[in-house]
Amino acid sequence: MDKINLVITEYFKDIAHRFPDRICFKIKKDSFWEEWTYLQLEDFVLKVAGFLISKGLKKKDFACIILENRPQWPAIYFGIITAGLSCVPLDPQLSLDEIKNLILDSGAKVVFTNNEIFQKIRQIIEEIKIEVIVLERDIEKIKNTSYENINFPEIDPDDLASLIYTSGTTARPKGVMLTHKNICSNFISIQKMNLCDSSDNFLSILPLYHSYAFMVTLIVPLFMGAKITYCPSFRPDEISKIIKQAGVTILVGVPQMFSLLHKAIFKKLEGIPTILRILILPFIRIALKSKFGSLRVLVSGGARLDPKIGRDLTKLGLKVVEGYGLTETSPVVTLNPPEKIKFGSVGRPIPDVEIKIFNPDKKGIGEVLIKGPNVMKGYFKQPDLTAQVIKGDWFYSGDLGYIDKEGYLYLVGREKEVIVLSSGKNIYPEDLEEYYSKSPYIKEICILHKQEKIFGYLKDSLFAVIVPDLEYFNQKKEINIYEKIRWDLE
Repeated sequence: MDKINLVITEYFKDIAHRFPDRICFKIKKDSFWEEWTYLQLEDFVLKVAGFLISKGLKKKDFACIILENRPQWPAIYFGIITAGLSCVPLDPQLSLDEIKNLILDSGAKVVFTNNEIFQKIRQIIEEIKIEVIVLERDIEKIKNTSYENINFPEIDPDDLASLIYTSGTTARPKGVMLTHKNICSNFISIQKMNLCDSSDNFLSILPLYHSYAFMVTLIVPLFMGAKITYCPSFRPDEISKIIKQAGVTILVGVPQMFSLLHKAIFKKLEGIPTILRILILPFIRIALKSKFGSLRVLVSGGARLDPKIGRDLTKLGLKVVEGYGLTETSPVVTLNPPEKIKFGSVGRPIPDVEIKIFNPDKKGIGEVLIKGPNVMKGYFKQPDLTAQVIKGDWFYSGDLGYIDKEGYLYLVGREKEVIVLSSGKNIYPEDLEEYYSKSPYIKEICILHKQEKIFGYLKDSLFAVIVPDLEYFNQKKEINIYEKIRWDLE
């Protein structure tokens, strides 16, 4: 490959021209598979870009995407940035007030959506008088657009590609500005890890409006010349069917997803003596191979994965790779090298990215600082907030952790979430939550701190808000939920 500028559209154009007839997207539609080649995708991208330019939209304008995962999502995204615009991806599940707030804050001039979502947001669209492109209604206009005589703008690596909001409920939404350089640099760093190649098939389940899914299930496979399979259903049986039918090799998920998989497998082993479990493991591996076909790697991110889950799934032949990142870092910062995975750690910094621990305590725990070409341009229209988190090229993450002798990062919680008792002792809620979540009777748990006056003295107390696993209680024929959970906690 010739040297390419750190511009998303140039990377995409290069890969589309090298592999025009290769399948890039596929999605199950009833009884058949709809497939897109790189050439078909490029044609649709140029038509979207030409359509936007012909409507008078210009470089540095903003366009929103409010869609669920489907091949049209990335096609529209690349069309938006090819026209020189910046994309604002929004969660379709946001409330009307949140969507309205974010559209107004971004100053977007056009919204891409489908008919179902349009009916939900129609009221605010009419209130703020923004142009809306409804796929079912306007798709033919886009397909009939000619781009032969369109002058596409020149794009610079420092131009804004994505504006991703990490909060929208407050009076001042927090929008993260990611440039073409940020996103391309993060891809290059991940590519150097040799985790995947053009023969891989990624399953796209996590929503693309999140930077984690955007990078790991769209940018990485697409720029590698690999394949992406979209799953129209979130039902576990449908997902496993799609994995096998489509020949998916890499599943990118969050810890909760892998926790459910772990529970489903190991629930069947309850009551079997340990010595017999060891004898049964090879048969479980064969059963999983039959169920999941060519699946070879599970990638976990977005939150901390229970080390036991990682170890157990790896023993069953499903390699689990855990990483860490934030929207502000485009997003990937660390990954466990496949050849030397440390469960409990989020891995080492990816190439071209540096980390260090700021103000460590006696245990070496302090705030995680990050430096690299993947660090965001800043927060949209909030220079003061940007200055608080980017100091001297280092991004202050707000995450607490420590680095071992081999350079592996371990996270212990968020700086703002540490509970400091009156004795000076630091309590990390995530550690406690992870420990108590091992109880099969507890579905979800949140640890809280409270100070109470008892006999005139302030006393520290820890409280837990717990969602019990009612299905498990039913299976075990346990009736006294409160007493059973209290017993597990004590």
